[in-house]
Amino acid sequence: MGILGGGQLGLMMILEGRKLGVKFLVHDGDPQAPALSASDGRYIGDSWMELVNKSDIVTFEFEHVNPSAIKMAEEEGKLRPGSLTIRLKQDKIIEKSFLRDRGFSTPSFMVINNMDDVGRAIRRFGKVVFKVPRGAYDGKGQYYVMNGDGANGVPREFPLLAEEFVDIHREVSVILVRSSDGHVLTYPVTENHHYNGILLYSISPARIDDEIANRARELAIGLANTLDYVGVLTVEFFVTRNGEVLINEFAPRVHNSGHWTLMGAAVSQFENHIRAILGMPIGPTELL
Repeated sequence: MGILGGGQLGLMMILEGRKLGVKFLVHDGDPQAPALSASDGRYIGDSWMELVNKSDIVTFEFEHVNPSAIKMAEEEGKLRPGSLTIRLKQDKIIEKSFLRDRGFSTPSFMVINNMDDVGRAIRRFGKVVFKVPRGAYDGKGQYYVMNGDGANGVPREFPLLAEEFVDIHREVSVILVRSSDGHVLTYPVTENHHYNGILLYSISPARIDDEIANRARELAIGLANTLDYVGVLTVEFFVTRNGEVLINEFAPRVHNSGHWTLMGAAVSQFENHIRAILGMPIGPTELL
């Protein structure tokens, strides 16, 4: 199995995949990337083509990986999940538009193309989060405007995504695994707490009522089916104080809010991702 990206998620995937007898090849631009040290084959810099050629199946542990490697792996029928998820994740405007156009509930948003649009967004939403659409993650590239005087802090780099500021009661995620024949299992809904955009800790099961948990699971499964997804998919939600369940974003991969599954679930998200993309039976996701 080839893994594009050599971060901590790739490392955990390798450690969990050893029990299945899988050998792993890893590509990363950084020779110090942690997954490289545990891999059976190290590919650094421009050597991604060799990794794709030598792999039976190729996956990724991060969205911002070499697009040429993604394209080559898909053309050779080796890529799981498919490249649509990568294309959606590499631009927040495209991701949000995809969700909205297919009927999924998200925070209200608009696309910002100039400073006049910035003013329109502030008048429309009152409190606004402006987001750089490409290359930003873990809370980076976000600018909060809580009143009309804050427009000067918005970067003059367009387009931007402008979202209404949501009064959040809980931030939760649903991690699921979907097999190639459409069988889906979900892990317990997990409550997430962030500090400066970085996940600090998670609580599972989330402290929400069953109706809201079921709604989040239904939305996540609906998205996985819409994408004809294979592997582990994570969907992050805002639960508002009036009980709305809104998709914030999704991650087409194993996720840091599922680290607890390593010892807290019957089969971890990392093992189940490998099982799904190799066509093996997916394992139970119950909380231990």
